[in-house]
Amino acid sequence: SYFALQSVEEAGVSLVVTNPYLFYKDYEFEIDPENLGILSHEDVAVYNVVTLQDPFEKSTLNLQAPIVMNTKKREAKQLILNQAEYHTKHPLISTVKGGESHARP
Repeated sequence: SYFALQSVEEAGVSLVVTNPYLFYKDYEFEIDPENLGILSHEDVAVYNVVTLQDPFEKSTLNLQAPIVMNTKKREAKQLILNQAEYHTKHPLISTVKGGESHARP
């Protein structure tokens, strides 16, 4: 599933985002819960920016800068990760023969 994350300050600004765990099951990083006033894991949602390409199979996911949301407070922050395995252009669709999705069951 893809969503439009809409700016509350500028109506014409939005980002296409998705749940990264649909594509990369092992995606993980640490956050300071006090950073967003997070009291419980149920209060957290993680989204990553999708860069749409034409054709869609060339679209990418930015795993280096997740958007962490406190769903109770409806506040979010974008984090910049310094983990070598994450960068700004992870494929949504595999480049192997058959174009398999990175989605995990």
